[in-house]
Amino acid sequence: MRRVYWTPRDGYIRESISEVSWALRDHHNDQVKQFDPSVLDQLYALQLQLGLGSPVNVISGYRSPATNGMLCERRRGVARNSYHIQAMAMDVRVQGGRVSDLCRAARSLGAGGVGYYPRSNFVHIDSGPVRYWS
Repeated sequence: MRRVYWTPRDGYIRESISEVSWALRDHHNDQVKQFDPSVLDQLYALQLQLGLGSPVNVISGYRSPATNGMLCERRRGVARNSYHIQAMAMDVRVQGGRVSDLCRAARSLGAGGVGYYPRSNFVHIDSGPVRYWS
């Protein structure tokens, strides 16, 4: 999905943020929460920094509390108070790209949390405090 969600004249475009939020909804139950535009800004900055012409794959966007709770029970490494619940996080990978390069670029932004998951081939980005983990 490609959407212009910000312009210098209008700032953030509510309708576009809503469309992106729908695309990033909890796919387990179709619940939607308005996504934090700061995370979209991080994703855009990553695309520019890495010179990506290929799409970024979002593995996980918003998670409802019920879905996050279920994932906590089934998988190690899922935070109980995840920023995914607040629509402030996404897990991403780039087709044909190295996850280590994506992680390095995300950390260089200094713009929130960055989790590095090389075995699962994705990077977590969020708009919370700056912190890093793997």
